[in-house]
Amino acid sequence: MLRSGSSIADFVYDCLREKEEEWVSKERMYGEYVRYARTRGLSVATIHTLGRKLSKYAPYISEGKPLDPITKKQITAWMNVAILPAEEGVPKENIIDIIDFSKPYESKK
Repeated sequence: MLRSGSSIADFVYDCLREKEEEWVSKERMYGEYVRYARTRGLSVATIHTLGRKLSKYAPYISEGKPLDPITKKQITAWMNVAILPAEEGVPKENIIDIIDFSKPYESKK
């Protein structure tokens, strides 16, 4: 996954997962992205910029118009994606383990 200093890339990497037959409304996706960026002090892109760049960082995502189960009306949504619950998101600090090559290798059995 690309980590380019983009708040959109960070959001995709930390909060989204490919999940077939799932969908997230575009409105909810943008709301979750804004919340994520603001809580981390990152810049917030417009909803249009998020829409253009989302598939760059999440190639499994596509646009669709599923029926809202509550209103029974079609809505615009991102398909084949799920948003992780906040407690399951990966904190940036834990993404890469730092290896100290000055110490001998110790197997974790």
